[in-house]
Amino acid sequence: WLAENPLDGGELVDLDFPDECVYFVETKPPISTCPWYTDIINFIMDHTYPKSATSQQRRWLCIITAKYVVLDQVLYRRAFDDMLLRCVDIEESKRILHESH
Repeated sequence: WLAENPLDGGELVDLDFPDECVYFVETKPPISTCPWYTDIINFIMDHTYPKSATSQQRRWLCIITAKYVVLDQVLYRRAFDDMLLRCVDIEESKRILHESH
């Protein structure tokens, strides 16, 4: 419809897009094989920090772990309504998404 109706300047809308405008999106697997929550579990269970953590990252870890709890070796995040949300890794999240859709 827009290509057939002129704009205010009298020009037609160009619907031809050059090939260089097409982008390819690729997802790459994470470099680390550890789950994203490894540092949180280690801090809760053993009170250990990652070896390369700066003082600011250590402080952040202390603050953020207050929202998490470990029950039966499983990490949960406490929601605002005190509901416990189970933390999952990338592979499990893909499986859950696949099963629910």
